[in-house]
Amino acid sequence: MIRVARELSAEGVIIGSVKRRGPRYVVTIKVRAGADGEFIDTITVKTRRGKLSGASLKKVTRDLAAAIKRLPPLDEDVAGDDDDDDDD
Repeated sequence: MIRVARELSAEGVIIGSVKRRGPRYVVTIKVRAGADGEFIDTITVKTRRGKLSGASLKKVTRDLAAAIKRLPPLDEDVAGDDDDDDDD
C-alpha cells in the first residue's frame, strides 16, 4: 500500500476498520506517511450503535485533521517530481 502511495505522490495513507465486539462497535483509523509508511496516529472510537454519534464524529474529525497536519511533506525525489529544471 505504501508503494502505491509513493507512486501516486500521496502524502499519507488512511486505513479504517469497524469491528463488532459484543454489543459495541470499535472504529479504528490509522494514519501513515505516504513516503515511507511511518506511523503517525491511531484514532479509536467505541459506540453502541452502527453509526457514530455527533460527539464521536466531532472527535474523529478533530483527531484526523490533527494527524493529517503532522504528515511529513513529500520530497521531490520521493514523489518522482523532477520538473524543477527540465523546461529547456
